[in-house]
Amino acid sequence: GPLSASHDAGRDDASGTTWLVDEHDGTARRHDGTDVALCPGVDAVVKRMKVGEIAEATIAGPWGFAAGDYAGEALVATLELCDLKEETPAWELNDDQKINAVQEKRSLGNAHFGRGDYSRAARRYTQAVDLGASAYDLGDEAKARLKTATDAARLNRAACRLKVRDYVEAKHDASAVLDDDPDNTKALFRRAKAYTYLDDWALAKADLKKLLALLPDSADAKRALADVAKREKAYKDHQKRLYAGKNLFKTADAPAKKPNLAPPAPADAAAE
Repeated sequence: GPLSASHDAGRDDASGTTWLVDEHDGTARRHDGTDVALCPGVDAVVKRMKVGEIAEATIAGPWGFAAGDYAGEALVATLELCDLKEETPAWELNDDQKINAVQEKRSLGNAHFGRGDYSRAARRYTQAVDLGASAYDLGDEAKARLKTATDAARLNRAACRLKVRDYVEAKHDASAVLDDDPDNTKALFRRAKAYTYLDDWALAKADLKKLLALLPDSADAKRALADVAKREKAYKDHQKRLYAGKNLFKTADAPAKKPNLAPPAPADAAAE
């Protein structure tokens, strides 16, 4: 809900700055009309507040802003929770309202994703998926539209989970879409990426080969397939070096752990 906050970031020019914060879309508007992303520390404090409550909070640098004038700085904040907006329960929404609600949550998730706030983005995508799970009272045409909207949110959540290296859940999200739409190219690509970082190379290659059969000119799929081959070769070479000269029939060495080949979170997992 709307939130007024004054903060001092330790600078003379920052003292007494007033924000109007909308937790719904994760933005904070300064008195001069400029917007900044809502920092994780403010988000964490507000979740523990009641309407009308005023709280004093000291926010450590890592919980502050990642970019902008106050990036990485500790903040001292006075926060007042002015209002909360209650959302209509899913079971009270008609067909169009429910589909629009799923699309709205997904759009909010995309905005957070674009700002690099993957935790908040994942929450919005999850809200969209949860809203789309209830379709028992919808007609066939509305069910199809709701499923399309829900699958889009689920694929965005898979991209989000790839960014934070939650590869198991990314795989599950992509697989849920592929269960009903086995030729979904985005789902194939994102599941293949998850399999790659889970070292399930055979499954990754299977998804990528199917993707290339559907999109023969996909440069992303070709690069991903080459990356799988590179990782698999690196692991096999590592194993050869590790066991070179050892008599495996006389020793009981435990299998070596696979080398840590995971790169930073994939840059090509964009929310769409």
